[in-house]
Amino acid sequence: MFSKSTFEAAQAQAKTETKLFLVDATATWCGPCKKMDKTTWVDDKVVAWMKQNAIAAQIDVDAQKETAAVCESALSTVTGRSA
Repeated sequence: MFSKSTFEAAQAQAKTETKLFLVDATATWCGPCKKMDKTTWVDDKVVAWMKQNAIAAQIDVDAQKETAAVCESALSTVTGRSA
C-alpha cells in the first residue's frame, strides 16, 4: 500500500495525480504503529480507498529524521499547534 518511491517522489506523484498525500510516521518502538501495520494498513477497504484517493508514504521517524522534521512542521501548520 505504501509507495516504494522516495518520500519526495511519492509527494510529487500525489500532486501530479491530484490525490491526497498520506504520510504514516512510524518507529520500531511504536506499539500502536505495529498494530496499524497488522490491521488498518492491510484492511481491504482501507487499501482500496487509498489506491483510489491517495498516495501513501511510510517513514521511520528515527531513521528519517529530516523527513520527520518536515512532516512535523507541516502538521503544526495544519493543526495550528507548534511542533
